[in-house]
Amino acid sequence: MSRTPFVPAELLSKLWRAVIEFDMLQAGDRILIGLSGGKDSMFLTAALAEIQKYAPVPFELACYTVDAMFSPAFPKAELEAFCGYYGLKHYSEKVDVNSAWQNKGNTPCFTCAYFRRAATNRTALELGFNKVALAHHHDDAVETFLMNVLTSGQLRTFLPVTPLSRTG
Repeated sequence: MSRTPFVPAELLSKLWRAVIEFDMLQAGDRILIGLSGGKDSMFLTAALAEIQKYAPVPFELACYTVDAMFSPAFPKAELEAFCGYYGLKHYSEKVDVNSAWQNKGNTPCFTCAYFRRAATNRTALELGFNKVALAHHHDDAVETFLMNVLTSGQLRTFLPVTPLSRTG
């Protein structure tokens, strides 16, 4: 059995199409992947590492994980090994989301998402990364659309590329 990383060509071609269509990649980009350990971010990490080998422009990749401190069994070693398999540096940080939620009064899901995103963006800036890659799939887009319709009456979801107005 081969130990060479493998991502099916059919899936890579869809990712390439998105990268080209939405102009997601430029020469010299330093991209920090938000690696949660779920199937979406694990696939994104593997696929971007594969794309990096054949990209017509050079770019750097690394991964970042937020330990929200919900469980003492945080799989830091496994995530580091996964990143090492693809030759990627892995950064991680503990963020006590439960304490933040108790002090803010929002829903726990909103608070967790907010603090994970904020920690990821802050870390990207501190380490000199100019882009953050987050793994979302079709269900995430539909769920976001429905939440916007039901909670704010807006017909919208997230965009494939979102410039951060406060951080660039």
